Amino acid sequence: MTVSRFLTAFVACALLVGLGGFAVSQISAPPSKDADRESLASFQGEGALDGKVFLSQMGPTGQPADVEDNLVFGKGLFVSSECQTRCDYPARPYFTRSKDGAVHFVSETKCPYKDAKILWRGVVRGDRVSGEATWTLKRWYWSIERTFWFEGELIDNKAILAQNIPVAIE
Repeated sequence: MTVSRFLTAFVACALLVGLGGFAVSQISAPPSKDADRESLASFQGEGALDGKVFLSQMGPTGQPADVEDNLVFGKGLFVSSECQTRCDYPARPYFTRSKDGAVHFVSETKCPYKDAKILWRGVVRGDRVSGEATWTLKRWYWSIERTFWFEGELIDNKAILAQNIPVAIE
């Protein structure tokens, strides 16, 4: 009886590991560069927040703001001017949904020089934006993850021109 329970448990574990590995490999398989370009091309159009720039304050979660930033939406892309300055984080597609009179957005960008990425999650209500950005740096021996809060307000086109914001949305 003990041997049959052992065999049953072993077979069940083997199936779970085998099927789980298959599912993970299907989910995490990186797209080809051509597929990535095609998916980007489909998001290069107008986005729900296009043309908006928010002057924001940002800080580590639970701490006061220590960075002023410009969050820019245009051509279906989102970029943080501060992150672009620090590590050339490029403008990337953003995704939105409307709920309860607000526009929720998500965007992810990767540093071209390091294995680092930032996942942006935010909400725009009227002329205000708020949310959090999770920065992750992967190393072969450990990963670092930090979460930052941000909030800010919409600035008009004259203020954008006066500030000469160093942001590239191509």
